[in-house]
Amino acid sequence: MSDFYNFLSSRLEQQGFSTEDTLVSFLPLVRDVIAAHAQGRVAPLRGLDQLHVEGSEIWFEQDACSDIKMKLSTVESQLAELRAPLDVVGKYEEDGSAKSCAEVGQEKLPIGEVGQEIEGPVFLPNYVCWEHELDHHDPLTDVFSLGMILASLACGLDFSNPADLEAFVEHRDNLFALNAERMTPTTDGSGGGTKWPQLHPVVARAIHRMTELDRAERVQDLTTLLNSLENFRYAEVDFEFDLAQVKGFGSEDLVSKRQIVMAKLQKRLFEISRRNRLLNFRETMQNVDLTLASVPLTHDVSKIRAKQLFTSDDRLQKLIVSEKPFSLNRHLNFSEALYLPVILDRIRKDVRRDEAEYGFSQLRLVTCFL
Repeated sequence: MSDFYNFLSSRLEQQGFSTEDTLVSFLPLVRDVIAAHAQGRVAPLRGLDQLHVEGSEIWFEQDACSDIKMKLSTVESQLAELRAPLDVVGKYEEDGSAKSCAEVGQEKLPIGEVGQEIEGPVFLPNYVCWEHELDHHDPLTDVFSLGMILASLACGLDFSNPADLEAFVEHRDNLFALNAERMTPTTDGSGGGTKWPQLHPVVARAIHRMTELDRAERVQDLTTLLNSLENFRYAEVDFEFDLAQVKGFGSEDLVSKRQIVMAKLQKRLFEISRRNRLLNFRETMQNVDLTLASVPLTHDVSKIRAKQLFTSDDRLQKLIVSEKPFSLNRHLNFSEALYLPVILDRIRKDVRRDEAEYGFSQLRLVTCFL
């Protein structure tokens, strides 16, 4: 039994991996695969025999990598039916005697066996990609294998077990439904015990995209995926994955679904607003109130003339629209607002650094707050 199987088994006995635990174990493996691809090779991910676990991190020796194997024409021929313009969602057969149609069953993603001839893209046990069976192994094949490993960690599944593989294939479009099935039974056997660690929607989306049977639908850039998983707390979540977290959403009536959708949309709008610095403004050393900086110091505010203040009027608007430089010395009170040169110099340096590093700056002139 490989190090990975021992590691997985021991953690499953301890009620599995949290999102943090999953990524601590998984991300070093992704970095190893990216390094292998950078050298024009592929990772030893046909099965798990070459994987090692040190502490909680999964890794493999770079010497175990192999050259890319290309049988692209054979692979593409297997994908023809999967890429048909119509999706088959159910099969029916006619009963000639009864003159009716009897439903055979709902169409499911196929599951095959390792070592048997495959007649199309299928999910295989023991962490083997269907392309391996065609003697094809390229970076996109590794993406699929990584997706199955991530699913194994995040969902608590052992894909050497046919029942776990079937559960994954059945719930792949809604992995959150697996949470309800992975309950620790109570002493009375009612099943209301401790829940399996909650699946984060960013991780669920990554698993879904990485384990597409159609290679064209898989994640194409592992570096982008790595960045998304490293910053999963701040990554934007697709709305369908957000809804999928709601227990029993699919069985709700239309009115209840509408209420759930509206509540989710309102929450997302609040999150977007909270992250928007202009809608949730706080003064820092990276911004300056130009109007306040133009106010002259006096004990009698009635003597302050409107023209002395740097406000958004027709004169200022014409200056800005002209896109020509103009001197702030004419508008701001540098002699009395002693903090002003320091802050403006800091902003100027930040703008230059952003333009040098990213090609654009984040400088904004806000004319008003509502």
